[in-house]
Amino acid sequence: MNCPPVIKVAICLSRELKVSRNDDGSITFSGIQGRFIDLILQALNLKFELVIAEDKESGRMLDDGNWTGTIGKIQRDEAELALNFISISEPRSRIVDFSTVYMTDDISFAIKRLEHFLCQWLWFILLKLQFGLQLVSSFF
Repeated sequence: MNCPPVIKVAICLSRELKVSRNDDGSITFSGIQGRFIDLILQALNLKFELVIAEDKESGRMLDDGNWTGTIGKIQRDEAELALNFISISEPRSRIVDFSTVYMTDDISFAIKRLEHFLCQWLWFILLKLQFGLQLVSSFF
């Protein structure tokens, strides 16, 4: 595969990804995503052009089948690469190929601390049962 002389990289500006242009014209990235993008672009060792997703979205499918955000930039050939907190989904995988997962986010919920050990386990068992039933029902 031949790489273009300049690769177009779609990004969403956020507190995790900030971009600033230096006096010499070079670009500095900051934030956790910025540092990651900087490493990726250095490793690729290619000239790049940033394409900003004005809607600040990773991408969602519209009713007409087109996509918003960085996924939409790739779909419309406005970018070859999208770097952002992009979650992998089946609809998105019809439009783009994904890299290996490089970050996970553990999401949980909290409940009031219960005094009795039995009550704590009852919550856990009920939640596990509900999840199991939802999982099974999703196949029908």
